[in-house]
Amino acid sequence: MKTLKITSLVTFILYVLGFLFLIFRKTDGTGVANNFSYELISVSIWTFLFFFVFIILLIAYII
Repeated sequence: MKTLKITSLVTFILYVLGFLFLIFRKTDGTGVANNFSYELISVSIWTFLFFFVFIILLIAYII
């Protein structure tokens, strides 16, 4: 149980750090300047991917 809580905390910290990176970067990987719509798309993809990780952790926590 303690390992699961530590894993959940580390996963949450990684999500927040990735989120902040996506919001505050000036250009994307191709060198195109970020605007609000590109940031929103990047953050939504990031959140969608981590949603599955959090669901798996939630199921593991319940079991």
